[in-house]
Amino acid sequence: MASTPRTAVRQVGSRTDISARTLEFHHDHHHRAYVDKLNKLIAGTSFDRMPLEEIILASSKSEQKKNVDIFNNAAQAWNHTFLWNCMRAKGGGKPNGGLGRQLDQAFGGLDKFHEQFKARRSASSAALCLARPR
Repeated sequence: MASTPRTAVRQVGSRTDISARTLEFHHDHHHRAYVDKLNKLIAGTSFDRMPLEEIILASSKSEQKKNVDIFNNAAQAWNHTFLWNCMRAKGGGKPNGGLGRQLDQAFGGLDKFHEQFKARRSASSAALCLARPR
């Protein structure tokens, strides 16, 4: 059964760029909707006791309508949990150290990264994940 991480929202609630009310609404309504729908879809199935990551992997291999719905809701629940875990109070700003150097090398600086980020993100999403191989 999936759940939403309440403590993560409390930790970022003191950010000045995003209001606590906005964060709570996003958590309590938007994220919660994905989790609730997922839990209804997986009740009594083989997915019921799987960790979220396993649900995503297993459901991604099927094109059956119910499994596509399971995948979509599980992936959104995971994405939102990942978002909460990446945010922190007084977070943001220009990265320094290794990440700052890598952004400079790969994109020509943070401003250039932002330009490319805006050009590549989906029209339906304000989010884009930046990742690098280990």
